Order: sequence, then C-alpha cells, then structure tokens
Amino acid sequence: GALPSGKADTTWVVGNRQVPHRDIELISPTSDQQKATVSLVWQQDKAVGDLQVQEVYASALKSILRSALLKRLREEMGKVYSVSASVGSGRYPSYLTRSTIAFVCQPHDVDTLINATLLELQQLYDHPDLYAGYLEDVKQNLIKENTLQKQQTAYWTSWIRNSVYNNQEDWTWLNRYNDVVRSMTMQDIVAYARHILADGYQVKAVLLPKPVLPAPPAVIVGSGFDDRNQNGVQDKGEHGIKGVPVSNGDTIVVTDKKGRYELPYVEGNSLFPILPSDYTLPTSRVVNAGFCYMEPGKAWHDENAYFGLVKKTVNRRFRLNAVGDVQVSNYQELDYATRSLWPELLTPTPATINLFLGDLVNNNLKLYSNLRTLMEQLPQQTWTVLGNHDRDIDSVRAGQIRSYSEVFGADMYAFNEGRVHFIVLNNVYGDGPRGYTGRLSDRQLNFVCQDLLHVPQNMLIVLSMHIPLANTKNRDQLLSLLKGRGDVLAVTGHMHQVSRSFLQGDGVRVHELTAGASCGFWWVGERGTDGVPSALQQCGTPRNYFVLDFDDTNYSMRCKAIGEDERHQMTLHVTGIDTLDTRLRNMKDLPAGQLMMTVYGGCDSTTVRCRIDGGEWLVCKKDLLLDPNVSRIREMNLLKEYPTKYNRMNPMRQIASRQLWTLQLPANCRKGAHTVEVEAEDRWGFRVTGQRSFCFPLD
Repeated sequence: GALPSGKADTTWVVGNRQVPHRDIELISPTSDQQKATVSLVWQQDKAVGDLQVQEVYASALKSILRSALLKRLREEMGKVYSVSASVGSGRYPSYLTRSTIAFVCQPHDVDTLINATLLELQQLYDHPDLYAGYLEDVKQNLIKENTLQKQQTAYWTSWIRNSVYNNQEDWTWLNRYNDVVRSMTMQDIVAYARHILADGYQVKAVLLPKPVLPAPPAVIVGSGFDDRNQNGVQDKGEHGIKGVPVSNGDTIVVTDKKGRYELPYVEGNSLFPILPSDYTLPTSRVVNAGFCYMEPGKAWHDENAYFGLVKKTVNRRFRLNAVGDVQVSNYQELDYATRSLWPELLTPTPATINLFLGDLVNNNLKLYSNLRTLMEQLPQQTWTVLGNHDRDIDSVRAGQIRSYSEVFGADMYAFNEGRVHFIVLNNVYGDGPRGYTGRLSDRQLNFVCQDLLHVPQNMLIVLSMHIPLANTKNRDQLLSLLKGRGDVLAVTGHMHQVSRSFLQGDGVRVHELTAGASCGFWWVGERGTDGVPSALQQCGTPRNYFVLDFDDTNYSMRCKAIGEDERHQMTLHVTGIDTLDTRLRNMKDLPAGQLMMTVYGGCDSTTVRCRIDGGEWLVCKKDLLLDPNVSRIREMNLLKEYPTKYNRMNPMRQIASRQLWTLQLPANCRKGAHTVEVEAEDRWGFRVTGQRSFCFPLD
C-alpha cells in the first residue's frame, strides 16, 4: 500500500452495510464443473474487546482451522484435496467480521463434509487442549512473519495510513505485538471463535454441477393425431392423421397412414406440423407457441413429438389482421397497446386470424410472457413473426432466436387457411450482437423449397417476414423458388410507414404490403385525449394495422387507423382555409384551394379520383409532398414547441409521403361550401373511399 491521495481530513461517505441476522442457505446447480464448490461463511457485526488483539486471534484461528480440517477432511476422510480458511474483519463503515471455510468435493460428499466441518468446530469449542500443538506452531510463524514485514516499506505505509484514517493511533502496539502473540492461549482462541462463528450468522453456499441431461435422440419418432378430447394425449380411439407435413426446420416429412413420422433431432431448431386448413392446435391461441423448440442444453421429452390436432371448419372466406410492430419497451408502452390496439382486436369481428409482423417488443424480452398472455386472450387465432428487436442481442447469430422460440415456438413455419398457404420466415440476419441485415438463411430457403412441394399450384401463397422482401438482399433466390406460382402476396412490417411494392420473377409476381406499425412512430409524440401518444408515421398514416379479407384465392385490403372509424382511410386537406398553413415552411408556398389526399395504402398502381358536389370524376395527381399533419408536427418541433411537458418528440423528417395525391380545385369551388368525395383503387385488392366538406369565404 501506497498512501491515499487527498488531505488527512478527507470525509468518505459510505452507507452502513446491512448484515442479515439470520442463517441463509444458497444451493445452485449451475456450475459447468463436475465437482461441487462449498463455502461456509459466518458474519458477525458486533465488536467485542480490543480489535487489534482480535486481529491476532483471527490470524491464529484461520491457521488452526485450516490445519485441523486438512487433517480430518483430506488425510482421514480422503474426500478433498485442499481446504481454505479465512477470517477477516473491517472497521469501516461499520464493524464486520467475515469467516469462510471453503473446499471442492464430489457432489455426493457435500453433506458429509459439511457435517464433518461442523463437528470439527464443535470439538474445538469443547476440547481446545487438543489443538494446543497447532497453536505453538502458529505463534512461531506469526512472530517470524511480523519480523519480516517490518523490513518492508509497505508495512509502514499501511500502518501510517491506518493510524491517520482509521484512528488506530496506539503506536505502542508495534512493541506489544510479540508479547500478545506469546501470551495467547487456546481459551482465548476458542472464546473468539465462539463469538464470530457460533454466535454469528451462517451462509451456506453450495455450487453444484448442472444436471447431466440425457443425450437427445438422433431421430425423433412422433405422430399427429385427432385429439378429440383436447388433452394433448393420444387416447384410445384417437386415430393418427395421414398426410400432415411435419418439419424440424431442416427437413419436411409427411405422416403415414397411422399419423406417424420420423425426423432427425436438430438442436436449436423447432419441431412443428404444417397445419392443414381443416385442423389446428388446441394448446394455444398463439398457434405457433404450441410448436416445440429443441432448446440447447435442455432435456428432450418424447411426448413433445406428438401433436394433438383438432378439427376445424375450412374457411374459404376469412379475415386477417396484419399487425405491424407493437414494439413495446416497457410496461408503460405495453399499457399504451392494451388501451388502444387491444380493444379493437378484442371486439368480436369477422376476423379469423391475427398475424403480428415482428418487433413485438423493443429489446425488452422480459415482456414476452405477459405479451403472449395478452395475445392468448384475443378471440382469434394468432400467429407471430420475429423482428430485429425480438432477438437475444447478447448472442451470436445462432442463439439470437433463443428467447423468442422459448415463448413463441418457432421463428419459421408454414400453415394453411382456406385456399391460402402462409409461409412465415425470419429474414433478420444477425451481423454481430446488435447489427443485422435483411437476408434469408440457406436453411430457410431450403425449407421453402421443400414446403412448396406440398402446396398445390392453385393455392394462393402469402409470405410473411419482418423486414420487407424488397429490402432483403437475397430476395432473388426466394423468387426463383416461387417460379411459376403466379401472383404471390407478401405482408411485412419494420418500416414504421405504409407502402406497397411489386417484385417480378420468372413466372411469379410478388405484391408486397408493408403494413405500417401499431406503435406508429415508436410510441412518441403528443398524447391524445386517451393518454396515448399520437405517434404519427412519416408517411402520414396514423398508428394502424391492415385488414385483409380473403375469398378463396382472391383478397382485398384496407388500413385500419387505431382509434378511428373503419371508414377513415385517408387524410383530406384543403389548403388556404386553415391559417396555420401560411406559417408552415413546407406548406406556405402551396397555392390556396389545393386538395391534398394522403391515402393510407395507396401506391404507384393506385388511381385516385374525386368529385365535388356530385359532379364529374376528376383524376388526381400523385405528388411528392409532406403530409400536412407531418408538416405541422415538424414545424412545432423546429420551433421547440414540441414536445410539451411529459411527452416525447416525434422526429418528423423532410421526407415526402409516397401515398399522397393532389388536385387543384376549380375556381368555382374556392368560394362557399362544398363536399368532396374521393375514391382510390387498383387491381390489387385495394379500394377505399373518403369524403369531407369544406368552406371558403364567399367574397
């Protein structure tokens, strides 16, 4: 020790340490070693007698204990290689003596050795004369050590430090030390041992090896059966179901006439049936959570390979709620979701399926359990997709789906509903612990290739993944697998804005809907009257999800703005009426009487037309402008008016909406009161309407 820096009167502020006044037992089977580690710790926070003298007793006691325990546990019992004993005390911020006896042994010897240690201590208390020989050796060693230490600079700097800062100013101790050592008796040692050990509080800490798990089978043997009583067990009379594809994430096989199948066990993958349109899993409303994750380091149970299926009606017409990015970071944001999105999903509707498009959480994987419970309470069957914020970011790529798969079953799978075949993929390709890119792994491409062999050509294929297919680096490989499949639909999330695009391949055309975000722009912005942040998206779409209606292999779609009437499909703004327009840097130069139409879900293929007061239909022009509501929020941000107290800024940028159309109103419509009707439609199942009235001054 060097002397501490600062003046001698430096004040150190440290809180009093709290010592639990009770015995504690800690046993944890988490060690990667094959042996057990045992630590017996005693704590005493009551000081008795001369503390400098007690430090001498402590040095003697730990030497005696180590020698005695080595003799008993190693030489006589032969069950340990070594034993450590320590007795240490501290005076600041408050007095505390901590004594530890520790050793490593075979797990089955733990209790025997602990009992032998306690018996040795009891013998020390009852028959101190048996340890007198140890004491004489200890005395000689302490005096010898003290003589050697006085020859070292560190000894004197330590002494000066303790005398100045710890108020140990008895310099006579330097000369009394050897006398105290020589006069020490076993009765002194035993009285000190009783105080710090017998009268102290014990912590018994045992670290045991992890349980040895049986090796997983090389081959999984299971079945899919008609679980009529829905108890998950194949009872007498519950026959196997023939022809159901089952996958381990690498290979797809089909159940035989008795419903049986065999697949290799692949650690880290998931085992799941590809459900036919007339069957479902009864185990969970979050259907993919009923799949079996072959978790690394966990025991395999043969019953996991048996899937009880329940018959259901084939819905050739059904409705799907495509819900993008709930992305809750904490319970406050989860509350936002349950106050705004959940009431709409809980309301009885014709919807058959909820498909959550990834980023269920915002890196807080501890929310998974409660989020799944909330999904279980929805009246529809629910499926989930993995997003980039749903990963174990403390892991390499292979382990980044661990927590998600434990709760939600699988990150890649397929299922059938009506005449539609859904393929759910994970295109979040990890790049380091936090980085990622849009990419499909070879394993997933192989899964799609095998899966399509079981899908009739006349079924509609719907792809779903988190990152848009348009932003997926190896999308051409997927398109080549879809060769000859005609029109395919893809439903994705991730972007926190609504868009639609088209990808062309050999004999295949993918219509992609990027469905926006139910959290909007990450739960930020000014709160509405419901206390939920407005979180307007950059494209001008409110927090939303999409509703898709399937009829055989045809479909239609519309945006559902959360908290709004289902007829609210667009924002209609007429410039020159609201005086705020003249103060917004992105709108003040626009001509008065311009109708601005932000159509939620409109794309380049969409035709937008309007008519005023029931007149002729006029075709509107697609324009690259900021949505009017985005312009307002951006202006208030720049003026430092937003965010107001207790709100968070919605960071609107100078990025034009790709779903905005304009029409310059005729001169006769820029005076007096009028009503405008708007229709937007295209050949890809998109048709929405909107209307509003507006009024200009007559003069």
